Amino acid sequence: MPVWEIVNPSDHYTIEAADFRIAAAAVLVLGRGAFGLTSDEGGAELPVFLLGGADEYLEETWPEGFGEYLQKNQVAIADCLDSVVIGNRRAYLAATEMMSPKQRAKFRLVWQDEHRSSTNDIGRGAWEIAAHIMESTRL
Repeated sequence: MPVWEIVNPSDHYTIEAADFRIAAAAVLVLGRGAFGLTSDEGGAELPVFLLGGADEYLEETWPEGFGEYLQKNQVAIADCLDSVVIGNRRAYLAATEMMSPKQRAKFRLVWQDEHRSSTNDIGRGAWEIAAHIMESTRL
């Protein structure tokens, strides 16, 4: 599955999604325009919108309407947000490959704390939003 880097002023984070629009929507929800998205493969990118331009970008990228897209793709966006990893993604995945889901959940928090240098905890924020979305889809 494709992986993108979340452009932000603090730590190095990556996110995984089946396609760019899912990843971009997840990052927009997470950062409210303050984070961008880049691909190692030079594909589509999400700019940072601190100085404006979001309305035009949303209309161009989601002609069906951003809100409608979010509604129809809640589970995929939640899965994407849950995939956020700080630091070396390959090392993290290798370390968790043989773990049970419960062990992986505990390890993820330890990994996050050991690799985070900023007070801005993007990873936990992403996971909390993902959990909230998944909880609301079960209702």
